Amino acid sequence: MRIIFLIFLLNKTVMRIIHYIIVIMLALGIIASITTDDANAELRRVKTSEVCKYLAHIGLSTTNGWKKEGSRYACYSVIKEIGLSGPVWAPFLKNNLAYYAEGSAKAVDRLVLRVNVNNIEEEGGAHDELLRAIEILVRKSLNESLPANIYEVVYGGRSGGSTIDDVFLNVEHINWKTGRGYEIKFIIQ
Repeated sequence: MRIIFLIFLLNKTVMRIIHYIIVIMLALGIIASITTDDANAELRRVKTSEVCKYLAHIGLSTTNGWKKEGSRYACYSVIKEIGLSGPVWAPFLKNNLAYYAEGSAKAVDRLVLRVNVNNIEEEGGAHDELLRAIEILVRKSLNESLPANIYEVVYGGRSGGSTIDDVFLNVEHINWKTGRGYEIKFIIQ
């Protein structure tokens, strides 16, 4: 039992070290972000017919397309489970990631990625999946690379943000009142 526990602690420590190395390398510009030419950071130019499909190739496909939801329009992905299992108190409750977009009938004004971390022991994998989706979403919606400070905010367990031209990129870290997990929202608006 002690050996399994030591292996677990070693793996968790190694994963945290790898995360910090990546953040430092990104901040120093050693790892280049994926960029596209002719950058245009105006979210309102995102086509509603395409926005719902942005993350389908990574398992975040939306179900109903751009549909009216009350006074606004939106599309929502199915929840993507992340990791091997949930916490000891609820093994079936895995970490999960969701994507949704909101706006008017003809314009998108808000894109959101949300990860629920139910199993703290597997939070590194949830952060990695979230950042992978964030990178793709920023590239597809804003035609830009992700600012380095967003990596630091997500891995650092705090809220913060950045701007690209007139578009805000916000990270909200919300600890649950139960003390059994937290949620991270990434919002482009």
